[in-house]
Amino acid sequence: MRAIFDDITDAALDWEDMAHRGRIRLGGETFVYPKGEVALRVELARRFPSEAAAIDRYFAMVHEAVAALREFFATKAMPRLLGAVLKPLARRRFFRFADRTTREVLESLTSDQTLIGVLTAQCPTTACRPRAAALRSTRWSPALLRRRILPGRRSRPHRRNHRTSDPRGGGELLINAEVAEIVIEHGRAVGVRMAADGAVLRAPLIINDAGIANTFGHLVPRATVERHGLQRALDGMKPSVAHACLYVGLKGTTRELGSSAPTCGSIQTGSTTVRLAAPFDPTRVPFAYISFPSAKDPDFEHRYPGRSTIDIMTFLSWDGFAKWEGTRWHKRGAGYDALKETLTTALLDLLYEHVPRPGVPWTFAELSTPLSTRNFSRPCARRDLRPRAHAGSLPQSLAQADHTESAA
Repeated sequence: MRAIFDDITDAALDWEDMAHRGRIRLGGETFVYPKGEVALRVELARRFPSEAAAIDRYFAMVHEAVAALREFFATKAMPRLLGAVLKPLARRRFFRFADRTTREVLESLTSDQTLIGVLTAQCPTTACRPRAAALRSTRWSPALLRRRILPGRRSRPHRRNHRTSDPRGGGELLINAEVAEIVIEHGRAVGVRMAADGAVLRAPLIINDAGIANTFGHLVPRATVERHGLQRALDGMKPSVAHACLYVGLKGTTRELGSSAPTCGSIQTGSTTVRLAAPFDPTRVPFAYISFPSAKDPDFEHRYPGRSTIDIMTFLSWDGFAKWEGTRWHKRGAGYDALKETLTTALLDLLYEHVPRPGVPWTFAELSTPLSTRNFSRPCARRDLRPRAHAGSLPQSLAQADHTESAA
């Protein structure tokens, strides 16, 4: 990640080291994630001495999965003849991991559910639970195991003054420019068609990060999707879990509030392995990921003296919000507002378990729901932004489509 940002910002960012990755509380036990792979493995072995072999094997598999992922995508950028030779080999290695969920892999190594909960506690950052995420998408990558760094003191000013063009390559950054379609000619992506005026912007390389549902459900021409049977595969891959996040603004610095945030950037309470309640119950929050953004930014107190922030994220069922789909922001009705208030109270109650209630003089608390995410993630506001749950048939279909299109 750092190499990418250093390139696009001309190394204008400073980076701050973090002492800890965070901590998780499962039941009455707390586990702190130390920085660095060696320290993490030592701590895991200390807490779970009978599972040392399973821990070692899991970390080895994480490294193998990340390497296979890199090789798989590297072959897509290779010249056609070279890619035709290497793609089958890279694909076989890739699907050794892509065809299994993280939970399936872990349960083949250990039966200790507490250890599984600890190893999968970072899954909120991928917006997909372990039972629905392939091992290839695990949060534990070698780069993150080595260190935990965040943009530091010069990051914010640079973001405010971001350039809209790149003189090195003649590029230009377009904001709020919706793409209606990926233009494909002779089996290759050659450009994008803009929604506003139908103009086609061409380039020798098209990079798309809209997600599987949007890419093959909206952006790729229907003829291409039908030719390779992608719609049938996409229909078989159901959306994963939705999420809500409570954004809290407070008077007072993090240290003044007396929380553990200065030495711990995030807290998880509950397990990612639990099943969501059915029907949806906004008063029951079995899992929450509490983050302290202001505590992780060493320049925050300088820019916003006497203030701090907390984010509280939880997984929940989309069904609880389906009845308001299609309504407008701030015009969803009293029922929706009451649901948000109930969920806000439940999340604040979880927060009070870690930060005493008298020490939380919050001045602002706003809850985002799955509908909020759609509204503010335009141009995909009317599209499915949820991650797709793991399904082995879809990745195989997409890999075959990539091979066929490239050879067209």
